[in-house]
Amino acid sequence: MSGELERLIYASQATRDYPSLEAIAGIVEVSDRNNRQNGVTGALVLADGVFLQVLEGAAPDIELTLSRLLRDPRHTDLQVLQRHPVGFRQFEGWGLVGAALEPTRQSVMDELIGFAQADPDYVVDRVRTLVADQASRDAGG
Repeated sequence: MSGELERLIYASQATRDYPSLEAIAGIVEVSDRNNRQNGVTGALVLADGVFLQVLEGAAPDIELTLSRLLRDPRHTDLQVLQRHPVGFRQFEGWGLVGAALEPTRQSVMDELIGFAQADPDYVVDRVRTLVADQASRDAGG
């Protein structure tokens, strides 16, 4: 896949009140496979029924992924918060990695959405931390 590397950050509303951990794992598994096939990397965070996703890839690959996301019935009200060229990937090696925040941590999601346009690098750093924390919990650490 070719083209200038872009990063896209979006938020959307889950169509179910709060998807189960199994449903989230299924989303991550299928999306990881699709994203790898399309040359896209990224991370997904969910809190209290709100998705925030960071995607990275060549512009045509991001466009293809975005068009698929817009048709996905598992969420609605997709809003692109930020899309811009970047020099390198922050989620290299992950087609998609995910983290689910406790509903009581909705303020973290509000913060991420609020900063997405003003400081997307901060959002990416926070998402990387959230994903690392989730991986540590999943590994029993």
